Amino acid sequence: RIFCKRSASSYDLRIKSGLSDLTIDVYNKETGDTTGVLDVILPKGENDLGFYMRKTDSAQREFEIYGISIESAENAGVVFHSVGINGAGHYSILRQNLMARQLQQLKPDAVILDLGANDFYRGGINKQEFYNNLSKVVKNIRQALPEITIILSNSQDIYRGGYSLPDCASFSSITREFSKENGCAFYDWYWVSGGRYSMLKWSSSQLAKWDLVHLTHQGYVLKGQMIAKAIENTYQWLDTAKMSNRLIYNIDSLTNPPIDTTVKPATQPVIRYQWIYHRVLRGQTIWSIASWYGVTAYQIKVWNRMRSNYLWIGQVLKIYAPIKTQVPVTPTPKPKEEQQPIQTPAPTPVPKPPVNPPKPYVQPKPKPAPQPRAVYHKVKSGQTLFSISRMYGTSTSAIMKLNGMRSHTIRPGQVLRVK
Repeated sequence: RIFCKRSASSYDLRIKSGLSDLTIDVYNKETGDTTGVLDVILPKGENDLGFYMRKTDSAQREFEIYGISIESAENAGVVFHSVGINGAGHYSILRQNLMARQLQQLKPDAVILDLGANDFYRGGINKQEFYNNLSKVVKNIRQALPEITIILSNSQDIYRGGYSLPDCASFSSITREFSKENGCAFYDWYWVSGGRYSMLKWSSSQLAKWDLVHLTHQGYVLKGQMIAKAIENTYQWLDTAKMSNRLIYNIDSLTNPPIDTTVKPATQPVIRYQWIYHRVLRGQTIWSIASWYGVTAYQIKVWNRMRSNYLWIGQVLKIYAPIKTQVPVTPTPKPKEEQQPIQTPAPTPVPKPPVNPPKPYVQPKPKPAPQPRAVYHKVKSGQTLFSISRMYGTSTSAIMKLNGMRSHTIRPGQVLRVK
């Protein structure tokens, strides 16, 4: 199925493969077919297909293609289509003038709207505007396919300028509210992935990139597997549920856990050690970070398997740091027959930091290929970032990323990491 513009100005097509060589009239003058989709039956599925434009009429001057779908002629199996672009949001979907017609041609069983944080990443979230845009998108889809199943998702925890965006939680709340009011399924990815500050853990597990916004390839694979598993579990639940007309898990307790405020037990401060994750900011060194958390630079290097003291902006370090916390005081039980004056219970002993602190559990994964050692270059007079990148077979953007640079300006004597 070839989705393309079909008009008198469209070139014709020639499709070649190892077993076939087909000539296709994109526009039929007799029927005047302008449906926007061209169905071609191939004798056998193949890995390689060649598409060639053919000008067979003087009026032909263009070929406008929107996409290709390779499907089974028997209409069997699962067909998955994914569309998206960096920076898109609800407003981007509302600008698509072919979406409704193409949905009718695809005839999907379900549409998943899995949007990131582009609607509020820079300017904050406007609840009413966000809600209205989501309403328009769902309305457009249902006008094209009234009986379609719509599954909504949301953004996970992301960072901007070194800080976790609280609007991601608002995105979750608004989408949950909208789903309940408009009969949409909802996969609350924000809480499934861990809620606020969880992106640091994804990054330390090599599932998120250094910008703490986008996932790595492994991260997106994991996300896709979890969504697929959630759909599978829902189907299994549907088969066994007595009340199959309402499939809603109550997950509001994730954001508002019940708290008993009637009892306030006595507490006392103690120092406990736990793993925390620190994102390196501009101007910080391994020694300044160690001093801040009350540990040593050597410990930080051991915990993070570092071979040098070099840090880069945005790097996430795991640190086993002392944390001051309050713990309840457990009263000492007394015999009923004896009446003794009230005594202050012995304080809870302060634990000492372990010599070899326990390592946080990390799911086993294949060992990465050995990384080449870092390469540094001392800038000489007359050199530019571009000329240096050519010397080492890299790019200016790669050098800027390694050194946390915001501009191409360099100075003689400056030491740059180039690889």
